[in-house]
Amino acid sequence: MIQDQPLVVFSLRRNSFRRRSSITNLDDRGWTPLHVKARKGDLKSVKQLLDQGFDVNALAWGPKSKGVSPLHLAAEGGHIEVMDLLLERGANIDARTWGSCGWTPLHAAAKERKREAVKFLVENGAFLPDDISDTRFNPPVHYCHGLEWAYEEMKKLNSESSSSGLAVEKMSELSVMIRFFSLSMASSRCELLVICVLSLFFVLAHSKTLKRDVKALNEIKASLGWRVVYSWVGDDPCGDGDLPPWSGVTCSTQGDYRVVTELDLHNNKLTGPIPPQIGRLKRLKVLNLRWNKLQDVIPPEIGELKRLTHLYLSFNSFKGEIPKELAALPELRYLYLQENRLIGRIPAELGTLQNLRHLDVGNNHLVGTIRELIRFDGSFPSLRNLYLNNNYLSGGIPAQLSKLTSLEIVYLSYNKFIGNIPFAISHIPKLTFLYLDHNQFTGRIPDAFYKHPFLKEMYIEGNMFKQGANPIGTHIVLEVSDSDFVV
Repeated sequence: MIQDQPLVVFSLRRNSFRRRSSITNLDDRGWTPLHVKARKGDLKSVKQLLDQGFDVNALAWGPKSKGVSPLHLAAEGGHIEVMDLLLERGANIDARTWGSCGWTPLHAAAKERKREAVKFLVENGAFLPDDISDTRFNPPVHYCHGLEWAYEEMKKLNSESSSSGLAVEKMSELSVMIRFFSLSMASSRCELLVICVLSLFFVLAHSKTLKRDVKALNEIKASLGWRVVYSWVGDDPCGDGDLPPWSGVTCSTQGDYRVVTELDLHNNKLTGPIPPQIGRLKRLKVLNLRWNKLQDVIPPEIGELKRLTHLYLSFNSFKGEIPKELAALPELRYLYLQENRLIGRIPAELGTLQNLRHLDVGNNHLVGTIRELIRFDGSFPSLRNLYLNNNYLSGGIPAQLSKLTSLEIVYLSYNKFIGNIPFAISHIPKLTFLYLDHNQFTGRIPDAFYKHPFLKEMYIEGNMFKQGANPIGTHIVLEVSDSDFVV
C-alpha cells in the first residue's frame, strides 16, 4: 500500500495519462497510436507506447473498427513479434469485435490468410471450436468469409504435427495395441493404475507444449540466481522426446497442448528476485518458492496468474510491501508470506478474495491495524486461518472481526495490540485457536470465551489483563508448516 503523498500524486497522474492516451489520441477510425503501430508491425514503437502506459486492450470505436484491439490489427498484419509482445503485456487473445461478425484476433489473421499468425495464436491458446458452425464462438460463415480458410489451415497444421515420422506413428499404433491388450489382461487394480498412468504419460509425451510457457520458463531458467536448477535439461519444460519434464514443473493437457500448471522449486537455494516472466504462465495453479534465498520485492506480475490457487513465498528474504496486485487472483485459496522482510500495511484489497482460506504474513515488519485490514464490507468471506503474529501491528481488535464467520485460527501474538477483547469475537462459530499473547491487551476476558464449544486454546500471557483472566489449554510454541491446511 502506498504510504507517502508524493507517490500517490504520481500514481494518479500516471493513471490519468493512461486515460488520455487511450481515449483522446484517436484518429478518425477510433484508433489509438498503439493500434496504428501494431497494424504497421512497428515493434519498437509498440514497446515504447506500452511502456508509456497505453492500454494493451484498448478497443477502437470508429464506424469501421468497432471493438478492434491492437492484437486484432497485429494479427491481421501477421506481425508475430508484435503479437508476442502484446500477449506478454496482457492482451486478451480471445477479444471479440462488436457487431454481427464478432471477430477474434484468430479470425482476423484467418481473414487475411496469415498462416504463421494463425499458427502462433493457436499455439498460444487462442480458442477455435471443433465445429465451424458453432455460432456461440464463431461468426456466422455467411456474414464473415474467410473462416473456412482458418479451419483448412488448422487441418494442415495438425496433419503436419501428427506426421512427424513413421517411427512416431508406429509407436502410437503399438501403444494403442499394448494398452488394449493390457486392459484386457489386467487382473488387479494395481495393474490398471499402472496402465492408466502410462497412458497418461504417453498422451503428455505426444502433446505440444504451449509456446508461451516454454519461452517464459526458458527465460526464467536463464535468470541470474536461478541457474542452480541444474536438472532443467532441454528446451521443453514439459519434456521432449527422451527428456523428462523439468524438476519441479508439472504440466497438464488442455486440448491439443500441454500447459504448465505447477511450479514447485522450494528449498532449492534460489537467489535474487523472482523474474517478472513468472506472470506469463497464465495457467499456473500452484507456485511454491518457499525455503529459498530469494530477495527484492514480490513482483506485481504474480497478479496476472488468474488461475493461481496456492502461493508459497515464505521463508525467503523478500522486502518491500505486499503488492496489492495479489488481490487480482480470484481463485487464490492459500497465501503464505511469513518469515520475510516485508514492510508497510497489509493491503485491505486482499479481503476481496472470495476463496482465500489461509493468510499467513507472520514474522515480517508489517504495521497497521486490523480495522484497516477488514475495512471493506464482506471482507475475507472464506478465511479460516489468519496469521498476523510477530509484526508491529497496533490498535485494538475491532468487533467487526466477528463478521469473518469462517475463522478457526486467529494468531495475533507478538504485536503491539491494545485495548479490551470484544465480546463479539466469542461469537465466531468455529473459532478453535486464539493467540493473544505478548501484546498490550487490558481489561477482562468475557466469560463467553470459556464457554465456547470449539475453542481449544487461548494464550494470553504477556499482556495486562485484570486478575482472573486465565488461558485455555497448555501454551506451547505454535509451529505450523506450509503444508498444513492444504487440501
